[in-house]
Amino acid sequence: MTRRPLFVDLGDVPDCTCNEVFEGLYKSLAESPDGDPKSIWDPHENPWLTDAVEDVTVRLSVLLLKVQEAIARLLLGEPIGQLAKAEVPWLRWEPGRFQQVREALEAKPVATYTLVDWMLVVVYIIQRYLPDGVIGNEAEYLTVRATILGKMQAAGSPNATPPLDRSWLDLVPTHFAAVPERVLSSREWQILDVSKARAALFIGNVVESARSRMKQLVVEHVQAMVLGQKEGTPGYLKTRLFDEFGQLNRDMRRIAVTEMGEIANQGFIAAQPIGSRVIRREAYRGACKFCKSIN
Repeated sequence: MTRRPLFVDLGDVPDCTCNEVFEGLYKSLAESPDGDPKSIWDPHENPWLTDAVEDVTVRLSVLLLKVQEAIARLLLGEPIGQLAKAEVPWLRWEPGRFQQVREALEAKPVATYTLVDWMLVVVYIIQRYLPDGVIGNEAEYLTVRATILGKMQAAGSPNATPPLDRSWLDLVPTHFAAVPERVLSSREWQILDVSKARAALFIGNVVESARSRMKQLVVEHVQAMVLGQKEGTPGYLKTRLFDEFGQLNRDMRRIAVTEMGEIANQGFIAAQPIGSRVIRREAYRGACKFCKSIN
């Protein structure tokens, strides 16, 4: 059987649409954009962490997705979103302030937004979806789960692997209050506190990066509008924001991979009896031959 090539007639499709789609496809098909043959999206090598890392990645990515969707809705002329007090109990703004800002933004067409309006949009969205309370919750979730998994790994034989049925992972605590005090020693609790603070710092850095980049992009967008450039269209801004959130998603993935691996290792070491000897093996991926020879 001979396969015939498939041709699609794009003659009547606007140039801007074709360019946007083809650009997106080209970026999606690009291999190893960072020059690293091992992708950050590969499953984690530690079988005790593989599913947990994916779980945390989804949780962190969903936060960014909500921000991206809110902006996309706004650019399409849809309401920026209703707000229920029970939905976000950690708000730093008073509910009345959120209502006031939302009504002010929805009272005018997006095409007439001034620079002040756009800056208010950025603050509103970050305050709603990525406030300090959310960052602390996610840092605690990541830290507690990784610490307990590291301790579970230490409790087994050196080559022990988790059960194939991954339902056991749902039983692993994810918050400080769910961990019985007797499970962790005083030293392990101290490590847990430090690990949470570190994870919160890294997640917070990504949030600040998102806030800064969003402001920079909207400033450039408004400038292009004033100058009558093609980059001043809502579609162009949406594409740039989409690209930016792709990088932010990779940043969140790196946090899930590196921090959970580091915290699980700390949990593993802290669970060893005093006087135990362990061997640390470094990967040295991308290093020179001499450094690779040091194990």
